Amino acid sequence: MATVPSLQNKQGVLSIGSNTIHVAPSKYRCQLSLRFNNPSAYDITLSMFRAALSSTEQVYSITLDAGDTVEDSGYLLEPGDKITVDTTVAGTVYFISINNVPYYPTA
Repeated sequence: MATVPSLQNKQGVLSIGSNTIHVAPSKYRCQLSLRFNNPSAYDITLSMFRAALSSTEQVYSITLDAGDTVEDSGYLLEPGDKITVDTTVAGTVYFISINNVPYYPTA
């Protein structure tokens, strides 16, 4: 079985439209901190897919001025959950700090 590092950082540039930025691996819970920035004015929508419910919920949708940065934290993903981000302008940069904790549910 592959092991997942307890702490990870991811970064990249989002495309216009929907972007999956993290999926919680099997048998791990993930606590996330997120940061987004774009030198242009942009809209951003953050959504979470909950695997256990097979449903997606919108967390927030905001309009930002050129150069604005969004920082937030405290998101907890269960195994198979994912975070997606929709952006309206190319070049939105993201950074994620991930704390992975092994998860062994009891039956």
